[in-house]
Amino acid sequence: MFPLAVGLGVVAPTLVATIFDERWRPLGPMLVLLSALSVARPVGWAVASYLQARQLPRYIFGLEAFKLVCLMGFIVSIGRTGPLWTCAAVGVAFGAHGLASLWVIREVDAIPLRRSLGSLAPALSASLVMVAVVLVVRVILTRLGPAPAPLALLVEVTTGALAYLLAAVVLARRVSQELVSKLRDALRPPAVG
Repeated sequence: MFPLAVGLGVVAPTLVATIFDERWRPLGPMLVLLSALSVARPVGWAVASYLQARQLPRYIFGLEAFKLVCLMGFIVSIGRTGPLWTCAAVGVAFGAHGLASLWVIREVDAIPLRRSLGSLAPALSASLVMVAVVLVVRVILTRLGPAPAPLALLVEVTTGALAYLLAAVVLARRVSQELVSKLRDALRPPAVG
């Protein structure tokens, strides 16, 4: 999910400019902040599924209660400042839930938090390379003169996707090779026999 969530966040201003008129421009920064929850949310989902399979519903309940308290607490406190802060509060709450979920795995299965977070590092690193490339491309496009928003979005998405793929091959070699192998297996015609 990292490349999709982070990618949506980085192209959000251009996406909003493509789809909506001037009145909706403030939506771009909100979408950037809300995309942060899409980075952390899958961690919570995966852990909840794992805990369900392990028949540990009390941990799921505790994590969901923790998430609700974080959401309400952050929205009522820092979210009161304005809509952008409310969006940030939601992202922080989901981030806290993701970390708490990994902490529960540490408690249940003695998997160190550093190891859990370390397994996410290659995909996150490749996503950060993608962000840097898209931001550089945006600056270049801006300096070349005003381009139509749909064209700018196409260029940003294409260069971002290529940057992520190349970065993933370099920074997450083992996972990339495993993905390619699974894709080959899935696309291979069934054996006739």
